[in-house]
Amino acid sequence: MEKYTPLQEKAYQYLKEEILKGRFQYGKFYSETKIAAETGLSRTPIKDALTRLCHAKYVDIVPSKGFCLHKITKDDIKNSYELRSAIEGYCVSSLSSALNTPKAQETIKKLEEIINRMEKEADDKENLKDFLLSDMELHKVILSYSGNEEFLDLADSYNLRQYEYARETFKIPGRTHTAHNEHLKLLNAIKSGSSADAFTALKDHMLTTCNLVLKSLIEDTEK
Repeated sequence: MEKYTPLQEKAYQYLKEEILKGRFQYGKFYSETKIAAETGLSRTPIKDALTRLCHAKYVDIVPSKGFCLHKITKDDIKNSYELRSAIEGYCVSSLSSALNTPKAQETIKKLEEIINRMEKEADDKENLKDFLLSDMELHKVILSYSGNEEFLDLADSYNLRQYEYARETFKIPGRTHTAHNEHLKLLNAIKSGSSADAFTALKDHMLTTCNLVLKSLIEDTEK
């Protein structure tokens, strides 16, 4: 895994947070020089951060124009959810097969705490951000069980890339509750000790989410 300097990481985290906060608009170009000035960083770490974001398809860099948000495509979404299903499927299968180990029990306890929190957050129609952040945290816990930092880097990548459309799916009436139920079903499958059931529950959840995100993308394109 590539190591980044503190300044590179600071620049990356800053830009990522700005994307999550909705600062940048689609179709508009932004200057790395201005970003460097407002952060007090030199252009080098900003440029490195933008290159990293470009490789992950968060932004597009156009010579002489600057950078803009990458417009996510149907292939981006399909590829990302297929990757998530494979990686997280491996993680939940491994977790389920090692059910009685201290590490597995600690992970399951964390998942239970998040899912209990999500049950309460599912009723808050005015603050979907908390539910979405809990959703992202849950999947990160699953990936963390593997101890594979490459998996966590990938999670950071696809969570940021699909944040906007995932948020839109939770605006669908009843979706927060069905998503909570899907996570609860996944947890119960893991706790059953059946790797196959855990993998199937994870795959079914991913497929449902992928289809909803694709629907949101299509509707957004047709506006």
